[in-house]
Amino acid sequence: MDNPHHTQQTAILTRIIGNIEKVNESMLALNNSVSETNVYNAKTAEVVELWTQYMENIKFNTANSAVYRPTTGDEQGEGTR
Repeated sequence: MDNPHHTQQTAILTRIIGNIEKVNESMLALNNSVSETNVYNAKTAEVVELWTQYMENIKFNTANSAVYRPTTGDEQGEGTR
């Protein structure tokens, strides 16, 4: 005759193992999603870095080129063409 406690414990352990397998599958899916997000964020960070450098270059070049000459209020509208 089987021990009823042993049968009950086996059933409980089987349920626990099944639940742990489901949690493990969910964690693997979560890890994959986080990895994809990290790749996307790395690409976004690279674009931000490139854009920031581009804007700094524009500021430097316009400040040092003949196109950009800061004027005072007295000089506006004066001069001949």
